[in-house]
Amino acid sequence: MSQTLFLTNSSASLVCRELGVTFSTHMSSRLLERQVKYVMLRIQSELFKETLNQLEKCLRTRTVDSWPTSFAVILLLCIFAEEMQTTAILAVTDEVSEGATPPAAADAIQACIDVEEVIASRLQRLFHDIYKTEREPRTGGFNPLRDGTPDERLGKDEIRMMKEIQQLLQDSSE
Repeated sequence: MSQTLFLTNSSASLVCRELGVTFSTHMSSRLLERQVKYVMLRIQSELFKETLNQLEKCLRTRTVDSWPTSFAVILLLCIFAEEMQTTAILAVTDEVSEGATPPAAADAIQACIDVEEVIASRLQRLFHDIYKTEREPRTGGFNPLRDGTPDERLGKDEIRMMKEIQQLLQDSSE
C-alpha cells in the first residue's frame, strides 16, 4: 500500500461502480486508492488459497500423471517466493538509502530466510518425497527430467513441457 494510484474521473467512476460505491468528484482519491488495493489483495489471496487447495488435491493423488501439474505449480510458487524475497530486499535498500536504521535490513533478511524455509524448501521437499525423485525408476522413483525418458502415462503436452525444460537445463549448463 505504499504506491500511489492515479485515477482519472472515468476510471474512478468505473472502480466505484465495481466496488458498489457511489462516485463523487469530491471523493478522496486516497480512500478510493485504498479500496482498490484492498480488493486486489483480497482477489490475490483468494486465488493463492485456491491454488494451494488444488495443488494439495493434485499431490494427494501421488500419480505419475499429476507430476507435470505439481511440478509446474510448485515451480511457479517458488518463483513467487523468490520475487517476494527480492521485493523485501529492494524495500530495505530504498529505506536505507533514505536514512533508515540497519535493523530494517536484518528484518528483511529474516523475512527472506522465512520465505525460503516456509515456502520454497517445504514445497520442494514435499514434491521430492511424493514422487521419490532421488530414486531410480526401477525402485519406484519418478523423475523424467533426470531420466530423460517420457512415461507413456503422460500426455503429449506434458512430454513436450518436460522436453522443453530438459532443453533449458541443458542450455544453462553449457
